[in-house]
Order: sequence, then C-alpha cells, then structure tokens
Amino acid sequence: MSASPSPPIVALSKRPNEHSEPVDLKDAAIPSILNLAEAATFVRCSRAHLCNVINGKVRGIPHLPTVRIGRRVLFRRESLERWLREIEATGA
Repeated sequence: MSASPSPPIVALSKRPNEHSEPVDLKDAAIPSILNLAEAATFVRCSRAHLCNVINGKVRGIPHLPTVRIGRRVLFRRESLERWLREIEATGA
C-alpha cells in the first residue's frame, strides 16, 4: 500500500483584519424583514434583551414595532432604524 500525500490545510475562514475598513450598513445586504436573532444582531444586543424590550420589561425604552405571525416575531429594518434614532434623540 502506498501512502498518498495528505492534502494541504486550507483556512476556511479569514478573520477580519483589525485595520480593515468599517462596513457601511447602508451598503451591506441587510434584508428588509428581520427575525428576532437578526434584529438582535442589528441592534447589537442579545435576543433575550430584545424580547424584554418587546414585552415592555425595560423601563424608559419606547415601544418597538413588530409583526407577529403566530409565534414568529419579525421586524422591518426601517422600523428598527427609526426606533434607534428615537432612542438616540431621547437619550434613553
């Protein structure tokens, strides 16, 4: 039996360079409708915290508009952007 040479190891993912250009979210391919996990990533918080915001358990935070289809909670990207601007304006 002949031993075949092992294939070279190839990195499957490349970590972003610390000096790379920042990503402009307006140009990125962000869908217009987001699920809970995507919305949490978009606003940079946990899914649990976003659920607390939706259910009114976080004081001083304005209502976040959602679309519910059964148990599924969906968000319009425009609504999330407007909600973030509102929070920024009120200083909450």
